Amino acid sequence: MITRMTRKSGLPSRITLRQGLSCAILAAAGVSGCTMTKPSSMRPPEQNAQPQTPAQTPAQQQPQAPPPALPSDPQTAFHANPTERQRYQVRLDFGRIFEYQGNYEAALGEYQEALAVSQGRKGGLTAADEALAERKIASTYDHIGRFPLADVHYKKALKLAPRDPRIWNDVGYSYYMQDRLADSERALRTAARLAPDDVRVNVNLGLALAASGRTEEALPYLSRAGGDAAGLANLGYLLAATGHPDLARVQYQKALEMRPEFEVARRALAVL
Repeated sequence: MITRMTRKSGLPSRITLRQGLSCAILAAAGVSGCTMTKPSSMRPPEQNAQPQTPAQTPAQQQPQAPPPALPSDPQTAFHANPTERQRYQVRLDFGRIFEYQGNYEAALGEYQEALAVSQGRKGGLTAADEALAERKIASTYDHIGRFPLADVHYKKALKLAPRDPRIWNDVGYSYYMQDRLADSERALRTAARLAPDDVRVNVNLGLALAASGRTEEALPYLSRAGGDAAGLANLGYLLAATGHPDLARVQYQKALEMRPEFEVARRALAVL
């Protein structure tokens, strides 16, 4: 079974590592963005990206992109007398910018303002808009390790939008970072039922299963991010990053047996 991460001063070290693992696998599949770092989802897909080697860091795997620009769409652009929809959207956009910059306290303030606007249900705002604001608040709390507060807002979001797979996905990922692996699996399986083709949901479910020691069961989900050989390489990356180089070598070797020309797997083996 994959060992748990140890806790350092401040945030648990597993938060950074586990976010990095999910981002790395999504980058390998050519899927733009990271599961929780939503501003990065605005990056264009890397159509020819390949699975990463254990020597690369998450920062190397996903180059920094410019922060999201405020919208120029006339529906959301600034006006002297903005509508409720415009006020809500601008708060969300500023929250995303602050979140991208790592200024989570400022991001929380903006998302809370967006929530307050959405609760008025004016200007065409709906329960789905309120649920989005609640989800953004919760995921920001996840970033700073304040999981009990995140849980409060995820529950509110689910009450507003119980069939939104994005909420279930983020709930499952939050539990995964806390080592609540059974809870993570349940939430992510719900997300997968609602959005069976969502790559992020499948990757996160694969990560949760692998972290539970169920690597064979995890492999099909990790493979959906780029095929069987890529799934084996992703599993190898996960094992190497969590301190299991011998098991990682086995997965990379299987990937090479399946695709002898798989240069990334060959380089990973050389690094190991």
